Amino acid sequence: MERATITEIAARAGVSRYSVSRILSGKPGHAADTCARVRAIAQELNYTPNPFANALRLRKTGIAGLLLLNRYMHGEGNVPQPVGFFQQFVSAMQIELINNDLQILLGAVTPEQLQRRELPSMVTKGYVDGLIYVYHADEGYARLLAARCPKLVLLEGDLPGFTSVVTDDFGGGRLAAEHLWGLGHRHFALVNHHHADPLLERRLNGFRDAVRRLARRDGGLPLFVDDAFDVAGGVQAARAFLAAAGPATALFCANDHLAVNVMRELAAAGVKVPEAVSVVGFDNAEWSATSQPALTTVDKRRPELGHLAVQQLLRLLGGDLTPQTIMLPPTLVSRGSTAAVPGTGSRPSRADSNGVIV
Repeated sequence: MERATITEIAARAGVSRYSVSRILSGKPGHAADTCARVRAIAQELNYTPNPFANALRLRKTGIAGLLLLNRYMHGEGNVPQPVGFFQQFVSAMQIELINNDLQILLGAVTPEQLQRRELPSMVTKGYVDGLIYVYHADEGYARLLAARCPKLVLLEGDLPGFTSVVTDDFGGGRLAAEHLWGLGHRHFALVNHHHADPLLERRLNGFRDAVRRLARRDGGLPLFVDDAFDVAGGVQAARAFLAAAGPATALFCANDHLAVNVMRELAAAGVKVPEAVSVVGFDNAEWSATSQPALTTVDKRRPELGHLAVQQLLRLLGGDLTPQTIMLPPTLVSRGSTAAVPGTGSRPSRADSNGVIV
């Protein structure tokens, strides 16, 4: 059975749609007998208002948007990164929003839409009261979003004039360096994507900063082998590392996706992790604990990020539009992919067909 409409009630009652809407909303200004007639017809037709239409008229939908770059939602390379990559903080957001009588609407924007400066319909059509945007290094697009949706929280992007919730990625890189330095490593290779990503660069810069500081403290000059590869090229990075045959005993990868691909290729080449070379990732994606070996990684604390992002959005929805930046310190999760520096020489050891280090 189709939902009865205000148009049907107006036709039966002999009044305008505007009058029906005002009467059913309890607004004054209509004769008592007209109000009684309209309400009786509405009851007879079993009329119920469309909450979403009402919300659009009132500019309040009870829905919060979460907008991602679409590559985060569909996966890349050999590791199903996005399935678990964002699930932790999306789940945290959803619980927090439901506890505050709000729902979540998930949306994606393509790189092509970014280039065309095309905004998603959840914003242009007013479907959401506020928006959490997983920032991706395009300040102009973020400012377009904010112009249409002022109640906007940037997740992982710190821009002037915005409310932001970010991980201390620089500090996370320092944690990775301190961990490896404490295990005796002094020569490092860094693995990154080929495309410029300020977030990933902050991680590597934090690593470099910590190693230089530790080298000044303890003496000795560390060596960096600094190569950049695309996400399908965690394999390429491992092959380049092996071909260089340099003195590095530890690899720091800009994210877990790269790290797992690196470990797979090292294993295929007979290089034991962590016996021959240690590997550290970044993100603590849910599958990092089940890789072979389990990956040592920097934990971004995604559930806390989701909780904080929603708290900031609720503040904006409550009318406090003062820009604020919340920075969450990461933690290091030590697992099986790192160990004390091998004492068998500077070159990576290889395993023979029987798995014996040679």
